[in-house]
Amino acid sequence: MTGLTSPPYTDEDARTAVDGSNVAVEEANQANVADVASNADNADQLGGQSPSYFETPGGTGTSQKAGGYTTVLNDSGTIPSNDTITLGFNFGYDLVDAISWSGTIESDATVTGVAIEGSSFSANGDSGTKNFSARMADSGSIDLNNPFVGSGKTYDITVRVHVVPAGYHSHPL
Repeated sequence: MTGLTSPPYTDEDARTAVDGSNVAVEEANQANVADVASNADNADQLGGQSPSYFETPGGTGTSQKAGGYTTVLNDSGTIPSNDTITLGFNFGYDLVDAISWSGTIESDATVTGVAIEGSSFSANGDSGTKNFSARMADSGSIDLNNPFVGSGKTYDITVRVHVVPAGYHSHPL
């Protein structure tokens, strides 16, 4: 018998603990399920991704102290004919692990890239999210491309960065 002080519990453990009662088996299984659920916050249990990888923009508060998505750029304008424009943004020096964009871009034009603190990522479409290893950052940019020759294309775009909650930390091995 492994004892009922730590998971995983076996049916044999539970039956031995209460003389073969099926009630104990169910209780042990529920305790095991609860233990697994409480461990879900562990990044190792989430395929190596930080818990914030699974959040959606606006799904958490906007307070940088508490973590969550923070709007860093809200812009609209026109992308000239056959041109790419880069919109830069700055924000408070924070630990971030994702950049997200959404908006409306006139047909034929699109977001082609995003960058955060010198690291660039390819992108495509009017909206999307790029996740990356958490890093300290205070600036970034987004590239909008209009391959259409003949006229400018309008855009209205919002960019957010995901600030990792203050409790996040790591210990070197």
